[in-house]
Amino acid sequence: MHPLFGRATAHSPIIDYCDNHLLSFIGLPSTYSFISHRVKLLSIDGTSAVTLQTSPLEDFDNAALKRACDLIVSAGLLIFVFPFVYLIFGTLIKLSSPGPIFFRQKRSGLNGKEFDCYKFRSMRVNADSDSKQATEHDPRKTRIGDFMRRTNIDELPQLINVFLGDMSLVGPRPHMLKHTEQYSALIDKYMMRHFVRPRHHRLGTSHRLPRRDQRVVANGRTREKKTFGTSSTGILPSISGS
Repeated sequence: MHPLFGRATAHSPIIDYCDNHLLSFIGLPSTYSFISHRVKLLSIDGTSAVTLQTSPLEDFDNAALKRACDLIVSAGLLIFVFPFVYLIFGTLIKLSSPGPIFFRQKRSGLNGKEFDCYKFRSMRVNADSDSKQATEHDPRKTRIGDFMRRTNIDELPQLINVFLGDMSLVGPRPHMLKHTEQYSALIDKYMMRHFVRPRHHRLGTSHRLPRRDQRVVANGRTREKKTFGTSSTGILPSISGS
């Protein structure tokens, strides 16, 4: 039974397939008149239709306003805050272990597009960085790296991604490509989270969800709840909850 319907229908598998493969479902209103919510009316060549995938950010004014907010905040922090943090922690990172200051990793972004996500390097250079997630007592972490991870300072370079448009100030956390593949096979409608730009401070953190699968599902629901107002006010609780 699809959650949008009062009963199981022949169309439910099609809708589920669309949700799990980053596709927007569009149908004729006479056929889907029993859909209870999350519906937007469309006109295709003069024929009325409905789509189930809707977002306030589809409106140009909302999207432009949110992008302007991303640019202004990220640019301000990159100009006035980031250089001092880079100088201090960049030096400590170089002293802690051989390797670069930045750690760059492929992540899944808007519409499933891959992008290079930037972080301060918190571990010793190793061959498992793209497949093995860090644990609390991970021996790969350096002492300064452990501090940066606990305080989220390691994620500050992701402001570069926000400025470039790969990420946003508010949104679901981007996962490693391997985790995207794993979660999409295990969690229904997981791929819907890629209808919006990701962000490093995740919705699941501020909600204190105890299990990783619950956190991933909460991240995936961000798009259904997102408005510019909730995006703007969500910055503070996300930061305080990290």
